[in-house]
Amino acid sequence: MILIVETQVKSPKISQTIQRQGFVNYFHVPSNGRSGGMSLLWTNNLSVTIKQSDSWIIHGSAHCIATPTVTWTFSGIYAHPKHHGRKLQWQLLSAIGIHIRGPWAIFGDFNQVLSQEDKMGGVPVTPGRVVPLTDMLDNCNLMQYAPHRNASVGQTSAMD
Repeated sequence: MILIVETQVKSPKISQTIQRQGFVNYFHVPSNGRSGGMSLLWTNNLSVTIKQSDSWIIHGSAHCIATPTVTWTFSGIYAHPKHHGRKLQWQLLSAIGIHIRGPWAIFGDFNQVLSQEDKMGGVPVTPGRVVPLTDMLDNCNLMQYAPHRNASVGQTSAMD
């Protein structure tokens, strides 16, 4: 499953691009002019049900075709660029999270880091901007997946 954010294109154009990349299964939230847009792509070995979508979230459930008894929830996120917008989004995710039983993966562009160590340069991280996101993670019993960073080449990977 792959989430592409800020596609900045309407549905017909993105469908051609997705299909050229070999994906047949996708769900697209169109952009608003030249801003936003999200596409969720998945392979044929997954069965996906979209339950909710708008300009900032694609939320649903999925299971592997080979193991249909194991269903998990997912939320693909394109967080608001402004702090006040993200704060509301984290509150809404907390409200969604209280109803979820079982595995839940949240992925995408959060437009927010959890600590100063998560970023390089720029404006320092202030605790007031981090608290709404950490509160949502705590309220939903979620934990951060922290890939290892290879500082020598500036890449992030899941494995060393």
